[in-house]
Amino acid sequence: MLGDPAGGTDVGHQLALAAATPMLGRFGAFGELAGLVIPGQRSDIFASLGVTYNPDRAHVFDLGFVVGLNDDAPDLMLVFGLTTNLGYLGRARKTAATLDQGP
Repeated sequence: MLGDPAGGTDVGHQLALAAATPMLGRFGAFGELAGLVIPGQRSDIFASLGVTYNPDRAHVFDLGFVVGLNDDAPDLMLVFGLTTNLGYLGRARKTAATLDQGP
């Protein structure tokens, strides 16, 4: 179901521009400018900066902060996350299964 059950449809628009770069060893940095606009209600505009760490090819840990750039956006948020490359994990599992079968 979309929108308000009493009628009408809520529409929101999102836009983001992000950049990332490798740094030393397994560390990297990222930045993002993002906005969320709900016509007639509010608009949140954010900037985020942070660092990433890649312990292996299938995982990325990230830590950063988000700063609200207008009155509707929260002033400051601390964010962290873990990204897993599921395709890489599936490929690793398939390779391991092939090795278990032997010649």
